[in-house]
Amino acid sequence: MIWNYRVVDLTEDNGGEPWFSIHEVYFHDNGEVIGSAEPCFGSETKEGLKELLTSMLRSLDEPVFKND
Repeated sequence: MIWNYRVVDLTEDNGGEPWFSIHEVYFHDNGEVIGSAEPCFGSETKEGLKELLTSMLRSLDEPVFKND
């Protein structure tokens, strides 16, 4: 089994409203999809996902937040 992150179009599951999310997708060695995990995060557009990822990468340069 192998896996990687994939953009998943969940528009149909979101009542027809656009919604994309990133999931871990699992495959058999022959490439056949086994399934996917819960979404990591989502957005109304693929461009929105790119902006979100860019923000997440920038957060790595900031001090760590402690939720005390």
